[in-house]
Amino acid sequence: ADVCGKVQYEGLADTAAAQDLCRVVFATLRDYHDKPSQRAVERAIVAALAHADFLKAFAGLVVKAGDKAGELGRSQRLVLTRWSCLLVDALDVGEHAGAFARIAQTQGALAAASALASCSETPPPCSAFQQLLRRKGPTLVRAYLAQLGEGSKAMAANAPVAACGLATELLHHSTTTACSSPEVVAEVRSRAMDAYTRVVLGGDAKAKPPPARLSPLFHRLVATMNPAEFADGAVAHSCKQLRRSPDAVLASVASMLAHAPRANLDAHAGEDAMRDCVLAQVRHVDTRRRCTAVACVAAVADAGAAVAARRYFDAIVAELGDPKRRPKEWQARAGLFAAIGAIARLRREGGDSNDDDGGDGSDDSFVGLMAREACAALASSLGWEAQRDVKERITDALGAWLTHLPDTLPVDVAAALEGGIKDGKDGHGKRCLRVLVGAIAANPKLAGGAGSLVKAVAAAAKAGAAKPSQRAEGAMSLFIVSTASAVDDDAARDATKEGVWTDAIKPDASYFDPKATAKLGADDSEVLALCLAALLRHHGAHLTRAESKVEAQRAVGLLMLHPASAARVAARRAVVSSIENGEDPAALLDALRHWMAAAETPGGFPALLVTEGGGGGDASSVNFAAARCGEFPSRLAGAALAAFCGLPGGGADERTSDESRCPAVPASIAGLLLLTAHHPLCAAPDGRRAGAWEALMSRLDAAAEKAMGPDPRDAPASAAKEICAVVAGEKGLRSELKSDREAAVRAAFAVARLNPAVALDALLPVAKDLCDVAEHDAIGPNEIKIFNTQIGRLSTDPVDVFKAEVRVTANGPRKARGKSRMDYGSDSDDDAPVAVSLRPSQMAGGKKKGPGAGGPPKEMTKEEIARQAQMKEEAAVRAGVRALVDRMTLRLRLTASLMRGGTRRGAAAARVPEIAADVLPLLDSPILPLGPGGDCAAAMVVAAAGVPGNAAMGLGFGGVPETFAAALRLSAAYADGSAPPPPLDSRGEPVAPSSTRVVAEAATLRRALEAAAEAVEMNDEEPLPAAALALVFPVCAKALLLPDSAPAAVRKLALDVLAPHAAPGVEGLPRAPAAALALTVLEHGAPQLAAITRPLLFEVAAGAGDDEDGGAAVAATLLRGVESQFRAVR
Repeated sequence: ADVCGKVQYEGLADTAAAQDLCRVVFATLRDYHDKPSQRAVERAIVAALAHADFLKAFAGLVVKAGDKAGELGRSQRLVLTRWSCLLVDALDVGEHAGAFARIAQTQGALAAASALASCSETPPPCSAFQQLLRRKGPTLVRAYLAQLGEGSKAMAANAPVAACGLATELLHHSTTTACSSPEVVAEVRSRAMDAYTRVVLGGDAKAKPPPARLSPLFHRLVATMNPAEFADGAVAHSCKQLRRSPDAVLASVASMLAHAPRANLDAHAGEDAMRDCVLAQVRHVDTRRRCTAVACVAAVADAGAAVAARRYFDAIVAELGDPKRRPKEWQARAGLFAAIGAIARLRREGGDSNDDDGGDGSDDSFVGLMAREACAALASSLGWEAQRDVKERITDALGAWLTHLPDTLPVDVAAALEGGIKDGKDGHGKRCLRVLVGAIAANPKLAGGAGSLVKAVAAAAKAGAAKPSQRAEGAMSLFIVSTASAVDDDAARDATKEGVWTDAIKPDASYFDPKATAKLGADDSEVLALCLAALLRHHGAHLTRAESKVEAQRAVGLLMLHPASAARVAARRAVVSSIENGEDPAALLDALRHWMAAAETPGGFPALLVTEGGGGGDASSVNFAAARCGEFPSRLAGAALAAFCGLPGGGADERTSDESRCPAVPASIAGLLLLTAHHPLCAAPDGRRAGAWEALMSRLDAAAEKAMGPDPRDAPASAAKEICAVVAGEKGLRSELKSDREAAVRAAFAVARLNPAVALDALLPVAKDLCDVAEHDAIGPNEIKIFNTQIGRLSTDPVDVFKAEVRVTANGPRKARGKSRMDYGSDSDDDAPVAVSLRPSQMAGGKKKGPGAGGPPKEMTKEEIARQAQMKEEAAVRAGVRALVDRMTLRLRLTASLMRGGTRRGAAAARVPEIAADVLPLLDSPILPLGPGGDCAAAMVVAAAGVPGNAAMGLGFGGVPETFAAALRLSAAYADGSAPPPPLDSRGEPVAPSSTRVVAEAATLRRALEAAAEAVEMNDEEPLPAAALALVFPVCAKALLLPDSAPAAVRKLALDVLAPHAAPGVEGLPRAPAAALALTVLEHGAPQLAAITRPLLFEVAAGAGDDEDGGAAVAATLLRGVESQFRAVR
């Protein structure tokens, strides 16, 4: 309400008015959330801050609201920050030092609260505060630095959270602003380091929020520390506090190590203080503290600090290897072994040479040497350790280091694992199996030394095949046997001797049973996928002899659709490796299609489990509720298709990183892959409406661009003939499954897009073979009547006529009931007339007899016997007509798909006249559904509009094809230029169309003709292409032969469209039907219309000599006109 103007020009009356305005402003903090309103409030604040009373009251309220910054919403914190910046703009920092100190503390608290609420590893800075610093420059920065202070009077001592927020904002400003002087930058870093070491690395464990939560504010500072700052500041304070209050600082130290530069970690590796402090917490009895300390060690390894990681490794191995120094408490030993496993996460970037890496600087020599030492130490530890939890940590650490081992599985490690596998206590044997399977999957070289384990695991592999309860252990054992046998002849002989290839891979083994597979959790499903991959890649001959190869392939196909991403990736890699090893890709693709076909039957697709025990699985990959209910995962099926092109998935492990090979659609399965991608149960992984095929092409296109390869569509386009054969084959159009036929129709569109000429030549004859138009025309009126009769009734049944029958009572009319004693006649309950429609046997009357009535069943009358016989005959006729309707519908849908897909370079337009001659009469069929015919007509319009360089393309714009299709349905019988005979009533008299029908038809025709007239006009009065003219002429004929009650403008519009196409030399106009149409208009049309039609007839006759028959058809039509009864026509 013009607050700004009133405050600016009239001022504030007194202190009470200022306080009232403050209350109004703060009321908007809750109510105003849109930016225009907030900016209007800020303009009022700026105007009011010129008054000291308002400034004082408003500053107090802002500081009071900032004390609860953590309880405010994101928008409210931002608004308060902007208001505080307005206060700083209005304050004289030197004159109002106390107010500025309070506001600076409030701004720091708001900035810290916003950063913590973002839950980001690198919280973004506050834009409003950064703009304030840029406006005010170094003067304001120095004022804020003075507020941060030093020593005991520093803000970090009194308001630690606010100090952290303010310090990080100043640090961001100094590092991103070019005008910041080196002195200011150095002072800002000093204050930020002071806040970091005081609060985050030296905070109180009982503080709220905990110091560890403030660590993300300083991640940028930690990442930019130089070695001196890191050693003298961060590490020194960390060690000091780790000795005093490790609970308060341990999580902060883990965060610091995770974001520290690798150079700083390695430069400080020689000092033992930090390492001793961390390892002391690794040995702690408290599980939470122990896990956090292990995370510190893992952070060093994740950073790639090889020197520091090696120091940790040597210290731990030396302590555990010496029986005198080895901790007696099992918790301490468990923590140390977990730390060894964490060091296995070491990944070195590049080949930095140092004294510890063997001299050549290679990753294999450095990490591989550590892996050998770790595996030897861990294997020996399994021999003397007896505590269950510690053995689990040892086993996990051994599995982590085995993935880095550059050699085959060492003998001592194999012996230790064999002992663990045989140990059935507390599930230790299953854990050893799982660790070994994971190691071999990540490092296939290990399989060369696993041959000694074949005899130990063969029994479990055979037991798992027969007992579903042991299928998890069996699958892991069978994987070990399969991988070891593939590279070790002795292991292969042991597997054969133990009967693995005869007993473990039978067709009815639980490994191939979909019901048993569906009950496996995520981890066990991944193991099963790895096992099947090894069998298909290396032992296909054994599967063939056992007659279980198809079952194995189907099991892999099912696992490709698993809700857990790890199981899916393992199954897809199984497909890729099998194809690379020479397996038939068509058989693997048929295994995936098997589950699509099974999903069409209720309960045919198994409900796959997502988790095992309490973990596993990932919520981002699929709807878990749908997976549990057995709903088919269409998007996962679309994603699985990439595996058949050499793309297994799996993020960083994607095989497209190999520059020498470019994933592509294999020519041998191009047709089957196209069919599968267009299956109704196959959807795009990213949900795009274009479908799974376009998603696959996009992914292959990206891979080809990365590998500098050819366009992935080139191979399917060159194999279009073979693809068309598959589409038209037993797995496509001639399949017994409706979904396969639907996929074939959709695939026809795709192949027509790839190579229009080949697709149209190959599939249009197939469409004709599906159902001939002559078969449709052979259906008689009696068959049509039977087909359109409701099921359960006969076509000869009379139409129900409900006649009232009044019941006659022996005692006369009933007396009225109630107090009035009046006779309500037929409105009484029992005297109401009834309407019945009875069969002959029911009309005979009599009591019901049968088993329920106590008498013998009544024999059927002759009428009922004849009725049942007729019912069977009509059911057979109806089934035959239904089969024809289905085939004809399939033909129409296939034709529509080809017409829409083959528009490139006008390929489909050349076929439109020929197709229109067959299809147009079907549009008004009494037995065919309207949808397929209308879609086919609209598709022909789209194809006719696709002629390059012609304005007929306007007919293909949105809505026009459907409008033209509706007009073509009305005009289907007028293609020969004459009107069909009118329908007859029961007496044989012609039935005139109703006025409402005439008006509706005229409106539909007018819309279509207006589109055609616009196309002619846009074509500079040049004739339309022959394809468009073949569809336009029937509509014009229908419009010219409308009854006299139709608007004359429709007829005039039809003649305007036909006129440019009747001249000699214009192709496409059917001249004989056009001549017949013109003669009919001359005979029955109005005088004005006849006068306009005469020039059209002359031009049609003048160009008749260019027809294929030399004008014979036009001459015959004109001869019939000579015999007309009208002199003007003659």
